[in-house]
Amino acid sequence: MKASVLVGVAVILVLVLAKEEEAPMQHEKLAAGLHSVTIEVSGLTQEGGIVYVEASNENAMVLGRTSGKVEGDSMTLKLSEIPSGYISLFVFQDVDGDQSLTMEGYLPKEPMGFSNNPTLSGPPNFMQSRFKLAEATTQQIRLVDYRGMM
Repeated sequence: MKASVLVGVAVILVLVLAKEEEAPMQHEKLAAGLHSVTIEVSGLTQEGGIVYVEASNENAMVLGRTSGKVEGDSMTLKLSEIPSGYISLFVFQDVDGDQSLTMEGYLPKEPMGFSNNPTLSGPPNFMQSRFKLAEATTQQIRLVDYRGMM
């Protein structure tokens, strides 16, 4: 019986110590400059599918991804634990289900957009779509359907 009591006390002690270690880790994440980005996406088509969002930095390093099922002409998605600094968001509506932006030559065959909603006349560059992330923020991105321009 003494052994089972000791095991029980040891388990409780481990759980308490683990909780104490979680609090500084949460604080370290905030101190390290990790933030959330809420993405309000509009311009979705009635074709349904999945919306994919990708956050990247100026070195094209992916900082986070999220996705959600289309159920209307707009939706809200959220990225968490994105580091401070300049980032860019790329969003597209995957209507054909292949989990990638389908292209026809240089034009996308699926609705897409970027942070800052730049007017594009060719491939975008980071400077057109970047924004400084220093706190939790919301970005509104309107998808453009280039299929009508083909």
